[in-house]
Amino acid sequence: MPSWWERVINMRTLDLYRIECSLDETQQYLRRDCLEITGVTIKSDDNPEQIVKEIGSLIKKLRSRTVTLLQHTSFLTLRKLKIA
Repeated sequence: MPSWWERVINMRTLDLYRIECSLDETQQYLRRDCLEITGVTIKSDDNPEQIVKEIGSLIKKLRSRTVTLLQHTSFLTLRKLKIA
């Protein structure tokens, strides 16, 4: 049978784990609207804001095409393609 101190340590360890999980969830929630773009070479005469806008436009087009594809493709076909 665990001693009183061992029980206290176990309780505190569990408390710490719960706090760390809560902190992680909060950090993920705060990053929900963040996007990191990598692999884009920036030249000295580039406008980073314009590059981000162009990438966003491409993502929007890709998303629109994906939604259209999903609307016109059966679930079984997607399973065969290993998408769903």
